[in-house]
Amino acid sequence: MAIDIPMFRGARSTGTIRWGTIAPRSQYVLIILAVTFTWLMGLMGFARSGIRQHWHVYGVLRDTSVDAVTPALGYAANMITIVTIVFFALVMFIFWLGGLSEKGAEAGAHAHAAPVIAGGSGESR
Repeated sequence: MAIDIPMFRGARSTGTIRWGTIAPRSQYVLIILAVTFTWLMGLMGFARSGIRQHWHVYGVLRDTSVDAVTPALGYAANMITIVTIVFFALVMFIFWLGGLSEKGAEAGAHAHAAPVIAGGSGESR
């Protein structure tokens, strides 16, 4: 509370809050943040595992094989970039599929079939 008073002292009111609306620029920023954070988490995970290069369990179980090598950071950055792009492509594909099902539900909601009595052709006997 004590930090709020100096922070909002010079703030100007831009109108009432419109819940459920967001500016297009804000949407782009949110997408860029999601991509950046996903890429950065992958890169920092690689950097963390690269520190333990010659250890399976750091300080407990040493890797004594001749093939104990960590790829270069540039190689890891390329691989993490590819994985991030594939991940967000799959996320966009899932949203696209969801949009198709909504379009199908909207189209099917307006088309009503006339009810028919079972076993009858509409003629009376």
